[in-house]
Amino acid sequence: MTEEIDKQKLEDSRAPTVSTVDAESTVVDVESGGADPFLEPSKPTGFQFYIILLGLSLSVFLAALDQTVLVTATVAIGERFDAFDDIPWIGTAYFLISTALAPNYGKLSDIFGRKIIYLLALAFFVVGSLICGVAPSMLVLIIGRAVAGIGAGGMVGLSFIIIAQRGRYQGIVGSMFGIASIVGPIAGGYFTDHLTWRWCFFINLPIGAVAIATVFLFQSPPTKGSLRENLARVDYLGMAVLMLAIAALILPLQLGGNSWEWASGQSIGCFVAGAVLLIVFVFIEKRFAKEPVVALDIMFQNRNVPLFVFVAFMAGAAFMSLIYYIPIYFQIVNGHSATRAGIDTIPMVMGFVLTSIASGQLISRYGIYTPFLYGGGAVLAVGAGLMSTLDADSSTAKHVGFLFIGGLGHGAVMTARTIGIQASVPTEHIAIVTALSSFGLSFGSVMGIAVVGSVMNNLLTSKLAEYAPGVPVALVTARASEIYNMPAPLKDAVTRAYVEAQHEAFIAPVVMAVALALAAVFIKQTRKVTGKHAVAME
Repeated sequence: MTEEIDKQKLEDSRAPTVSTVDAESTVVDVESGGADPFLEPSKPTGFQFYIILLGLSLSVFLAALDQTVLVTATVAIGERFDAFDDIPWIGTAYFLISTALAPNYGKLSDIFGRKIIYLLALAFFVVGSLICGVAPSMLVLIIGRAVAGIGAGGMVGLSFIIIAQRGRYQGIVGSMFGIASIVGPIAGGYFTDHLTWRWCFFINLPIGAVAIATVFLFQSPPTKGSLRENLARVDYLGMAVLMLAIAALILPLQLGGNSWEWASGQSIGCFVAGAVLLIVFVFIEKRFAKEPVVALDIMFQNRNVPLFVFVAFMAGAAFMSLIYYIPIYFQIVNGHSATRAGIDTIPMVMGFVLTSIASGQLISRYGIYTPFLYGGGAVLAVGAGLMSTLDADSSTAKHVGFLFIGGLGHGAVMTARTIGIQASVPTEHIAIVTALSSFGLSFGSVMGIAVVGSVMNNLLTSKLAEYAPGVPVALVTARASEIYNMPAPLKDAVTRAYVEAQHEAFIAPVVMAVALALAAVFIKQTRKVTGKHAVAME
C-alpha cells in the first residue's frame, strides 16, 4: 500500500501543474516544475535551442520561398526549353505532391520519430532542388519539382510540431512565410536577370544544408519499437487513398482555366473522383485502420479541430490570392518591373511579420488566442477590401497603408491558428492536428489563387472586349511589359479594364477573410498554455 502511495506521489510530481481558470478552461503551466510528456524527450536550452530554432525557421523559409521564387523566372525557363505549354506543371507538380503528402507527415512522425522524418523531408527537398537546378529538359525539371514537393509537404508542419512552445517562438518561425513571399520574387528576378534562373533552385542547397546540420545538434532518444514493428503500424491504404483524393482535387485547381477548361470532363471528373475518394478514406479509417492517419474521432468530437483547419484553409486562400495578384497589379497598372513589384509588396510583409511575432509574444504572455483569430480575420477582410479599391491614380500612401493592414490581419491569424489547434487536443494528437492545419493552409493557398485567377480571367475577358477589343487576356497577364509599348489610348484602356476586373475579383478574398473570422467566433478556448521554450523531436 505504501509502495502504491509513493508511486502515485512520484507520478503527481511529474505532472504539469494545472489551475482552474473557469468551469471549462484550464491552464497548463510547464514552468512550475512539471514536465509535459510530449516535451520530455529533450529540452535543449541556450545556444543549442536557438541553433535548432534557426534550422526550423530556415525550413519554413525554404518551403515558402519555393512557392514564390519562380514567379519572375517561369518565362525564362519556358524560353530555355521552348516549352511554354508545360509552364503550369512547374507549379502543379510541386503543389500537388506537397499538399497531398502534408496530412500524412504528422502520423509518420509519431511512428518513426520527429527527427528522422524531418531529415527525410529536408533531404527530398534538397535533392529535388538539385535535380531542378541541373535539369537538361522541362520533363526533368518537373520531376525535380515533384521530388522537392515530397519534402516540402512535411517541412512546414514538422517545424511547428517540433517547436512545442506555443507562442513566443512559433510566431518567429511563422514569420518566415511573410519574409519568403517578398524575397522570392525579388531573388527570382535578380537570378534570372543577372545570373541564371537555375539559381532559383541552387540557392536552396546551402540553406538546406544548414537546416539539416542543425538537426544533428539534437540528441533524440531511440525510437519506440523496431523498424519492422513501426513499418507494420503505417496505414498504407489510408495514406494512399488520402493522397489520391487530395491530388484529384488539387489537379483541376492548378490546371483549370489554363490547360483545362473548368467545365471540361477532366476537371469535373477529378473533382468527383476526389470527393468519392474522401468518402472511401473515411470508411477505411473508421473500419480498418489500426492506427489511422487522421484520428476521425478528434475531427467529429472536438469542434475546434475542423474549425481550425477551416480557418487555416481560408487564411491561405485569402492571403495567397492577394500576395500573388497584387504584384501583377503593380506591373500592369503602374508599369513596374517584376522585381520592383516584389519590392512594392514589402508593406504587406512588414505587417505580416510584425503581428506574427507580436501575437506569439502576447499569446505566450496572456495565454489567450481566440481574439487574434477573429480579430485578425476581420482586419484581413478590411485590408483586402481596401486593396480592391486601388487604381492607376492611387497614391503611394494608399499602396503602403492598404497592404500593411492586410498583412497585419494575416500575421495574427497565422500564429494563433497553430497555437490554438495544438492547445485544443491531448498531447498525443498534436502532431496529427498540426499536420492537418498545415494541409488546410496549403490547400487553401492553391484554391484561393485558382478561384481569384478564374474570376479575374473571366472579368478581364469581358472588360477587354468592352474597352480594348482585340487585345487577348494572355497578353495582359503573361506579358505585362508589352502593355507600356502600346499607344497611350490603348494602354489606358487596357489598364482600365484590368483595374475594374480587379475591383470585382478582390471581393473573393474579402469573403474568404470574413468566413475565416466568422468561423473563429465558434472556436472555444478550453485552456491556455504557458511555459518555457522546448523542443520535441522524438
